[in-house]
Amino acid sequence: MNLTSKKCKICDVEKPLNKFGISRIKKDGTVSRKPICMSCKGKIYVKIRCLREGREYIPLTERRARVDVQIKSGTKQCSRCKILKPLDNFYRDKRCRAFGSYCKACCLIYGKENYKHKPHKIITEEMRLQRKLKQRQQTRERNKERYKNDKEYRNKYIIARSVYNTTVRKRRERYRRELTDQYLKNILQKIYSIRWSEFTPEILQELRTVISTRRLLRQLRKEI
Repeated sequence: MNLTSKKCKICDVEKPLNKFGISRIKKDGTVSRKPICMSCKGKIYVKIRCLREGREYIPLTERRARVDVQIKSGTKQCSRCKILKPLDNFYRDKRCRAFGSYCKACCLIYGKENYKHKPHKIITEEMRLQRKLKQRQQTRERNKERYKNDKEYRNKYIIARSVYNTTVRKRRERYRRELTDQYLKNILQKIYSIRWSEFTPEILQELRTVISTRRLLRQLRKEI
C-alpha cells in the first residue's frame, strides 16, 4: 500500500510524505517515515534551545510582526550596549526578515572576545605567509603538469606570454625614454641599495638631470 500523505502527531495536519523525515529503509525497499513532520520538529528543537540558553521562545509569526514594527519605526535597541540605533547598524536574517539582537559594533567586539578563547584558530602573519607560499607552489606545479599534457593550454600560454613580453618591453622603453620616477628608483636601488622610502624628489630630479646631460653629450659625440 503506497500512501501519498500522512498525519502529523503534533499539529494533527495531513501532509505529504516528503514533509516527514525518513526513519529507516527496510530490506524490501519500503521507507518508513517519522511520526512528526519536519516543521514541528524544528519548532521543538528551537524551544529546547531557548530553554537551555534561558531565553523566551517567540513563534515565527510573532517575530515577523515585531520586525514589521521595527521597520515602521526604523530603530532598534541593541541587547548588548542597550543603545537605540537605526536598523542599518544591525545585520539582517533573510529567512525570517528579522534583525540581529546585537548591533554591528557589538558583534565585532563579541567576535574578538570569543576569538581569544580559541587559540587554535588564531592565525599569525607567518602562518598566513606560509599558507600563501604553499598555495602558490601547488598552483605552479598544477600549471606545469597541465602545460606538459594539454596542447591547447600550451599554445594559449605561449601566445599570452609573447604578448605580455612585448607589452612589458614597450613599457620599459617608455619608462627609460621619459625618465619616470619608477625607472630612476630602480636605478638607485640597484646601484646604491637605497630603500624606496628614502627616495626624495630632490634626489630623483638630480639623477634625472645627470642622465639627460649624459644622453645629450653622447648624442653630440655621435654627430661629431
